Amino acid sequence: MSHKTRKLKIEFSGDKLTRRGGFDSSLLRSRYLQHLSLNIDFGLKISPSLTWDFPALTTLTIKRVTFTLQLVNDDASKSVDLFSRFPNLKTLALDDCTLSDIDTFIIKSSELESLYLIGIYHSCEFVVSAPKLSLFTYNVYGIARFSLSAKDLNSLNTVNFQTIYSRYIEEHSMLLELMIKTFQQLYKAKSLTINLDALKLLSMFPELCERRNCPFTSLQSLTVVSGHWLPHSLTGFSGVFDYFSRSSPALKIHIDSNPTPLRFRY
Repeated sequence: MSHKTRKLKIEFSGDKLTRRGGFDSSLLRSRYLQHLSLNIDFGLKISPSLTWDFPALTTLTIKRVTFTLQLVNDDASKSVDLFSRFPNLKTLALDDCTLSDIDTFIIKSSELESLYLIGIYHSCEFVVSAPKLSLFTYNVYGIARFSLSAKDLNSLNTVNFQTIYSRYIEEHSMLLELMIKTFQQLYKAKSLTINLDALKLLSMFPELCERRNCPFTSLQSLTVVSGHWLPHSLTGFSGVFDYFSRSSPALKIHIDSNPTPLRFRY
């Protein structure tokens, strides 16, 4: 794009799938573009060496895109870093996207302030380096083994973490360990929102909550959201609430039975 467009929105609003054609990633270069929104149902084939070039971009939202990694050989790294050449990026949202054949998905940005990972289908590890990140949202629609490796999250203030619980899952302990490890990466947050499913997962292992210290040491607010139902009594979760309160004595706990649907405005 050689013109000086500042804002671009590409959207496919039909009901039929459009993944047959794919999207040409070579189009994604611009010196002037500041706001880019891709709301499509395309497959995007990428290589480990691919890095998009948007020096002026501040807001990037990507919805319904399937990222598929193409390797030159079987020994090549399955690590992807698409955003490191976005020196001014402040907001990044991935919504209803699929990350295929990727082991490590890197999000590195010196100016990033808000990160939304909503309904991501993946099995990879997210590596996040963002010293100015203040808001982090993760919401999964299906069972996902979320793995996060983060550093330099010195400005983190607000975390919204929502997962899926089902009594029929046989890997509860592993999913809980991953969730705790994720919390350890986000320990500087002052406000935490979790859904009822995350609360249930924690309550399944009371001995873990008693044995370990909560990673969050500066929490001021804990909000539990449920879009479907709440039990008549929350006394069964008292051990979980104690788990959070022990590390943050001034913690205030809120129950929200009518939360606003978690969506990002495009």
